[in-house]
Amino acid sequence: MQRLFKKLLFSFVLLSIGVASVAQPSFSVYLSFRLYTPQGESIDYTRFCQDFRLLGEGGREDQTPCTNEHIAQQYFYDDSSMMYRVPGTIVYNDLERLFIYGSDSMQIILATYGGGNRSIQIDSLVFKPGGYYLTDTYYHHIDFQQAALDYYNYILEWATLTRKQLANYQEAPVYAILTRLRRKYGFPLDDWEKKTLADLFGE
Repeated sequence: MQRLFKKLLFSFVLLSIGVASVAQPSFSVYLSFRLYTPQGESIDYTRFCQDFRLLGEGGREDQTPCTNEHIAQQYFYDDSSMMYRVPGTIVYNDLERLFIYGSDSMQIILATYGGGNRSIQIDSLVFKPGGYYLTDTYYHHIDFQQAALDYYNYILEWATLTRKQLANYQEAPVYAILTRLRRKYGFPLDDWEKKTLADLFGE
């Protein structure tokens, strides 16, 4: 898995700096979830459109019927199950979605392992500010500490590869994300070591 993960990240870096210019096949990824506030209140479609925003890669705001009239509500939200279904298209990259609720944001990155059609379901997605990396296709609920750890190490590996590929790596967006995470958890800004749950949460 480590080798595949590095291959995925390397491919993403190549695409980002324009080395990979040949057209690549694309794949569909679907994220399904029931959404809850931090207090455990379920969020129906009306409240979602009123209180939440869901952004795609690059901050795109056309991911839901709330902001895109070309998406039919019945394909995005099922009233009977209160399940949302969000599609995405990937090449080699993982799928990223950003939830915004009030002044807080929750970033979820879904592992796609370099390509292929995938469906990912989260029975109970509780809004929790932060960044999380999910590697499985089914969750009853998210283990936020594990997902936060996986997110940190994901960003660390991505930044490490960028550091090896680019002389001006400190200007890359991923380096800015890593810097914020280092400060959040109290790590030195020149710390390039992979972390454990105990490092992040003292357990």
